[in-house]
Amino acid sequence: MATKTSPATEVREGVSERQAPGEGWAVVLHNDDHNDMLHVAALIVRATGFSLERAWEIMMTAHTEGKAIVTITDKPKAEAIASVLESGGLTVDLKPMG
Repeated sequence: MATKTSPATEVREGVSERQAPGEGWAVVLHNDDHNDMLHVAALIVRATGFSLERAWEIMMTAHTEGKAIVTITDKPKAEAIASVLESGGLTVDLKPMG
């Protein structure tokens, strides 16, 4: 059963078990009027390995709230995820969480 999550919830859910909250880099997805919703969700799946359901939740948060945290991870992995999303035409930022 899908539940609506806010960007703050996404921060907690995106933290890996081996990473303390408040550490790492957040990959922040921005809403736009140019990309199809399914395209955005598919790119999130490709970049992160998340399920399509989870990717759809992230995309919908960005769509309704203007932005969403895709995940929080170490800087190299965050950069790799951002690169995949940007190569697909999405707008993302990396934000240090420490």
